[in-house]
Amino acid sequence: LGRAAAEHDTALEVNSNPRRLDLWGSAVQAALEEGAAIAINTDSHQPSTLEYMRWGVHTARRGWAEPADVINTWELADLREFLH
Repeated sequence: LGRAAAEHDTALEVNSNPRRLDLWGSAVQAALEEGAAIAINTDSHQPSTLEYMRWGVHTARRGWAEPADVINTWELADLREFLH
């Protein structure tokens, strides 16, 4: 999955909702090893759930993701280039 994401300039989503957490730390690590980028999504539907971001960050860090791996942290020009 990570290789396909990397080949097609697609970021894999870390869903931060504690009831979801679809992409586990080990899957994040495997995706990064294949060259994929990660997007952290709070899955918020109301302001009170914006705090879910910490769960997504925690999951990404468990997969050894660094800021350069997470499109949420990229400079706008870099994000635009990725999204072309």
